[in-house]
Amino acid sequence: MTKLIEKAFSKAAAYEKRSEYCEREKAKEDLDMATTLDPLRTYPYRYRAAGKLNSSLCLLM
Repeated sequence: MTKLIEKAFSKAAAYEKRSEYCEREKAKEDLDMATTLDPLRTYPYRYRAAGKLNSSLCLLM
């Protein structure tokens, strides 16, 4: 997947897909890069918001 990012027309989309399907520990970095490359993409924002929501719910329990 990393090699495909280098060749991708839309690098933001490629980073987004890698965050979904590849190395989970690098998902936040990939989403940050996708946002840097294309700030209008909505998936990285929704993903981060869902993560914060899950963290908040865990604190309430």
